[in-house]
Amino acid sequence: MKTYFMNGHTSKGFYSLIEDFWAKSSEVFILTGNSTGAKGSVLKKAAEAMDSEGMEVEVYVHPDNGEIVEALFTPKEKLLVLADNSPLLPSSRYSGLGYKTLSLHDTVTEEKLKSRSAKLLLLLNELERLRDEAHRCFAKGVEIHEKKEEIYLEGMNFLKADKVAEELISDWVSASQCKEKEPIVSNHFFGAATAYGPINFIDKITEDLEHRVIIKGRSGSGKSTLMRKIGSVAEKKSLSVQYFPCGLDPNSLDMVVIPALKMAILDGTPPHVINPERSGDVTVDMFKRCMDPSVERQQEENLEEISEAYKQIMKTGTKYLHKANEIDRLLDSIYLDATKEKMFEEKTEEVITGLLNRLTKK
Repeated sequence: MKTYFMNGHTSKGFYSLIEDFWAKSSEVFILTGNSTGAKGSVLKKAAEAMDSEGMEVEVYVHPDNGEIVEALFTPKEKLLVLADNSPLLPSSRYSGLGYKTLSLHDTVTEEKLKSRSAKLLLLLNELERLRDEAHRCFAKGVEIHEKKEEIYLEGMNFLKADKVAEELISDWVSASQCKEKEPIVSNHFFGAATAYGPINFIDKITEDLEHRVIIKGRSGSGKSTLMRKIGSVAEKKSLSVQYFPCGLDPNSLDMVVIPALKMAILDGTPPHVINPERSGDVTVDMFKRCMDPSVERQQEENLEEISEAYKQIMKTGTKYLHKANEIDRLLDSIYLDATKEKMFEEKTEEVITGLLNRLTKK
């Protein structure tokens, strides 16, 4: 099983790729009721059951902490299972779109929840506020980061960058004779800003690939543009392409995987530093190949100030997410206290059995 993010806390707010998955799914289930943690427990056990049956299943975790499972997708059967979690709440957001409901509502004692309703409302409102504050920090972070890009762009040689793109396309894509009958273009997040800081699953996602082209370089050195060009050429050659938007700025790219070529091209710079450690890894340094290094020396003090400001605002955003995660765990504890344990266990088995039967057409 490979783990990804389908949603993220970004500079654009809470950003979701659900609609991309929904569009290519043959069947969609939404797990409703009980808490985020409870739904995550059910989905985790369902994923493990699918995996033990030899089924390919992708696991998607919640960006609040990068741990709780909030979605499953089976690429072969194109079955999508979503947890009805905040802040997206897909059951209401996509009402009327023909999904099937898997309900955990009967697993909690309503009277107990009603007795804590005032507390629940306060916590839910605070959870929303904290997430919004984090998003504002991340938006400010991108704004600060763009100032650094502007400085480095002064030393950027775009003709040299185009040359690098041409070389990589020629070496890795154009020379390939591979062609797929039904190529698939998909989007995933390999990482996210979480309560514990930025985390990623790059190494696990790319473990089956034979080649990784690791792009190094400063801000504004054309890493995202380079990856987009390579992905575009691969698409034109009828190859499946997996795009991985940046978890902070979804308009930018951090990785492209071309499964048929068993290769990935990825941004190996902070906050997801990847160095050439495996056979088949190669590095392309856009700073050395495409930039005038004097711009860094001339703007050293300014760049240091910008980097420090960026670091501090991102730390503040992470603190808000940490507090939000604490609120979510309090909500889980309230729901856990109201959960009918035996019924929850029975419902978990019912959901898992139903999904397995659906996948095997029993």
